[in-house]
Amino acid sequence: MSFKDDYARFPQPGPEREAFVLKAVESIPKEQIVNSMKPVTVPGPNGTKVTYRVMPDYLKIDGIRVPMAGTTAQKVADYFGLNLPTPKMVQEIYQNADIQVPAQPLSGSGVNIDGKQYSGNQVVNTGVGYAPFAVAYNQKVDKQLEEKGYKGNGIVAGFAKDITPPINGKLGLYGLFDAKGKPIQGGSGETPHETKAHTEYGTYVRLVSPTVTITHPDGSTEERPLGEVYQYARYTPKSGTGEAPGKPDQSGGTQHVDQFLAQLSGQMGNTAAIFDKMVKKYGALESSIQIMPSIGKDPAIRDLTQASIPGHPPEGYAPLSTGESNAAIGQAARQILENSTLGDQVPFTIEGKRYMGRSEPHFHPIPPAGADKSKYPKPWGWHRGVTVFKAVEGGSTPEGASVNTPPAGSSNSKGRMSMLQRIDDFLEGLKSGS
Repeated sequence: MSFKDDYARFPQPGPEREAFVLKAVESIPKEQIVNSMKPVTVPGPNGTKVTYRVMPDYLKIDGIRVPMAGTTAQKVADYFGLNLPTPKMVQEIYQNADIQVPAQPLSGSGVNIDGKQYSGNQVVNTGVGYAPFAVAYNQKVDKQLEEKGYKGNGIVAGFAKDITPPINGKLGLYGLFDAKGKPIQGGSGETPHETKAHTEYGTYVRLVSPTVTITHPDGSTEERPLGEVYQYARYTPKSGTGEAPGKPDQSGGTQHVDQFLAQLSGQMGNTAAIFDKMVKKYGALESSIQIMPSIGKDPAIRDLTQASIPGHPPEGYAPLSTGESNAAIGQAARQILENSTLGDQVPFTIEGKRYMGRSEPHFHPIPPAGADKSKYPKPWGWHRGVTVFKAVEGGSTPEGASVNTPPAGSSNSKGRMSMLQRIDDFLEGLKSGS
């Protein structure tokens, strides 16, 4: 039987259909997706250009674009080592698409399936996640693309809602552009829908690269993690993790370790260099750093400009004094930077001492013409960074910022031990193979 026939066995959304879709996706060779990706370049701040890579079309199985839930979409992104696009990226991809197809929702036009006519209201009443609607909408989109002269090359966009990162624990959707280029599902991308099973016939997955390339006015380039350029969050399970859904994944370092180990596996020619690099990158994980979930965003921080620097520490905290910073604090700040979005306030402890990392705008001067660029720290211009504050003795702690070390067996410690076990296993493999 084809995927289309098997998919029809799950007419309505639910856990069984999500499991079936995920299993089918995992049969797709990873290189097939990665090698198909196309670059999108957009203007950045201070005369820079930002380039990332995107799938030219949405994820397909046997030629069918497959709707799925938010948590399934996150698993798919993790499987391929890629990311879901933010609403801003969806807008940029649409604007840079080779072919833009105006959306024709079934809820407006109705649809005929196997001789049965559904009006727009009947589409809604039957359920926008109904599997036959997904198949019919695919056929409608393919016909639109054919009429536009699409031959399978280039980026196509406009006809779907992209599954985007969660907002406030709810499903993120953005897109479905009308004939004037305006997204029908616009705004911040926030929806009222839950993330585990809600699907719609035209909500698809288009993955983007986990890094972006910044090209400076002088022609120099640098690679940056996606989360340093676009505000980003991950879908997380609603239970069993100790974290609120839709918050930045506080145990997301495990994914970064996996990606790093995969890269190292292709560099086996110099085992000593591999050990050295791993020790430098992950040695501080052995310290007693304990990072808690964000207590929320500082409302003064809105964008990457000087106007969004609060100018005051979080309540109950004070700036670090000269000489107080150390390697462990730096490691904690890096972890917070990788797993937070702009404005997040993240408490952490190191050997019982309480700190707060706040994700806020930072600025590095752009080298003047003729200057030695190596003496100017990157990234140049305004960028997202983390400022660390120390708890004031006897001061109050913001509500929700637990300062107790997570007990053995907690989700935080389990995530950390899982990460360390991956490193240990990799090192043992190197030893046995050397």
